[in-house]
Amino acid sequence: MEPNERLNEYSKQIDVNNGNSSKIWDSLRKEFQLKESNLCGYGLSTFPINKIRLYRTFYRYFSFPFKGIRHLSTKVIALLELVLSWAILGGDSQAADKFGFSEYKAEIYTESDLKEFSDKYWKHNIGFSHNTFKSYSYLKKLNNSVNIGNEVSIFEIGAGVFNFGHLLSFQLSKFEYVVCDLPEVIAMAFNEINNKYLPLCDGNYEVFLPTEIKEFERSNNDRKVLFITPDQLNDGVLGSQKRFDLFVNHESFAEMDIDVVNSYLNHLPSLMKFGAAVNIVNRHTRPQCTSYEDFSSLKLENITCFDDYRLDFCEVVLKESDTFRAAIHDKNSLPNVYYVGQVSS
Repeated sequence: MEPNERLNEYSKQIDVNNGNSSKIWDSLRKEFQLKESNLCGYGLSTFPINKIRLYRTFYRYFSFPFKGIRHLSTKVIALLELVLSWAILGGDSQAADKFGFSEYKAEIYTESDLKEFSDKYWKHNIGFSHNTFKSYSYLKKLNNSVNIGNEVSIFEIGAGVFNFGHLLSFQLSKFEYVVCDLPEVIAMAFNEINNKYLPLCDGNYEVFLPTEIKEFERSNNDRKVLFITPDQLNDGVLGSQKRFDLFVNHESFAEMDIDVVNSYLNHLPSLMKFGAAVNIVNRHTRPQCTSYEDFSSLKLENITCFDDYRLDFCEVVLKESDTFRAAIHDKNSLPNVYYVGQVSS
């Protein structure tokens, strides 16, 4: 059966109420339920850096006269963004918005890092975007902290559309990669991988849906990815064997209530090998609120704090402020913690 046919069969079974959620995620998850979703910009970009620079130059030049005209600026600049994006970025009027070319200032990305990123991934037709570059920065720091090896088993919770996993795949010769996520996100990721990452971005691995666990286990492919749901994780589909060398969670634990975060972390001691690496990047502190009204009745238990994560099964290798987020001028007052631990029990 072709991937799109498999996805159609799986989509018929999706329950959008499946899995742990929170006020924050409930406000975001609708984006992943739309057929025309832009995936919040987490997919891979295939735009070369020179086109992005051209877009930014024109955008800055043409938007400048409208910056001071309060009543016109927002609408005119939004229209300008659509027109320039369509004209420069391959006929996609949404590209600049979804990949962050307009929202984030170019100054937050150093020329040396941009060159390194381009040299490493453009040969695979992976271009620059804010979120892809963020994943690259996380991977680079992880590689500088621990020796991952090139034949590994990986467990990730909340992988979005598998941006980080796809970048990581290029440095591995053999891997088993299991992703636990919500059903509608899995559907979007499976679609993105099969229709973009594999045919356009040098993807070289086999992908399985939550309904295809037996097929995943039977596959002789040295490079394979399995998606499972939170309910399946809780039902023990991964068994109790310590099978994983690396655990990853980037910026989704902060969207959950702290008891949900720790219910996920409680699975790791039985799944991770001794000495395995644990890589978590999440907000230092995040209130589980979506409106000003929510803040008025906020309780301490409604604030998800990194230091409340149950990581006592790990020794700290690295724990510091996330330098990538700290470089963004309107985000540095809400810092991320970049954490690498090593399983010690």
